[in-house]
Amino acid sequence: MQPLSLKLNTQYGGDPAPSRINYRFQRLWLMRSFRLFTKLILPVFLCLAFIIFCFSNEKTLNFFKSYSSNAIDSFADRPELLIKLMSIEGASQPLERIIRDTLPISLPISGFDFNFTNIREVIESLDAVKSVDIRVISGGILKIRVLERVPEFVWRKTPKELFLLDKAGAIVGQVFNRAQRSDLPFVTGAGADVALVEIANFINLLKPIEDRVVAYSRISEDRWDIVLDSSQRISLPSEEPELAVGQFLILNQSENILDKNIERIDFRNKQRLTLTLKDNEINN
Repeated sequence: MQPLSLKLNTQYGGDPAPSRINYRFQRLWLMRSFRLFTKLILPVFLCLAFIIFCFSNEKTLNFFKSYSSNAIDSFADRPELLIKLMSIEGASQPLERIIRDTLPISLPISGFDFNFTNIREVIESLDAVKSVDIRVISGGILKIRVLERVPEFVWRKTPKELFLLDKAGAIVGQVFNRAQRSDLPFVTGAGADVALVEIANFINLLKPIEDRVVAYSRISEDRWDIVLDSSQRISLPSEEPELAVGQFLILNQSENILDKNIERIDFRNKQRLTLTLKDNEINN
């Protein structure tokens, strides 16, 4: 038998163990606080240090200001960002003219210089405007969609002030004489603007004699008088006035009471109807 000979290879490339520095770093990396410091705290600190350094130097600060201002201006002045035209929808011609004259803008204007909030507040401050929607559409067109209040009543607030009201009692505009809107029901007296719902009910009930109704007068902010032609007046109670109007219509249909020499038909006392003649008073 041949003897076995064992040869040891004592030549190798190097020690596979990590270096001391690498070993210590690996040990540190296992610590959660060290990883947090390396990934978050250190970068933030370096960024803050750089920012403080830059802004503490006046020349560097002026450079950044000038550069950012020029960049914003060059971007804002691009033709595709300019608002060139204005379109107003949903407004009558008089209101459209008022809106165009009131808006504090001069077209064309950059979209970066356009203050949507300010423009919306200016338009909504107009009495005739209920709500407004503002947006910029393609082509550089400022589109203003207006929901206009519709006048439904003429209100004499004081002997020298006439206002147009919508059905909710909001002021739409002002007129200078009744003839300007003679097509609308006429209401008078303090507090009439907050009780227009009752007027709408009266109008529906009084259709048989609507051509004789002159005005609806609010008395002491509590009840209504219906003023008719020929200086006649119907005094309604503060409670259930519609019921009193219905009773009046029945009475007029059966007795033709409006054709008589009566000045006032008083329903304020539910227990007794009072008729006032133009010369004296008679109670029923």
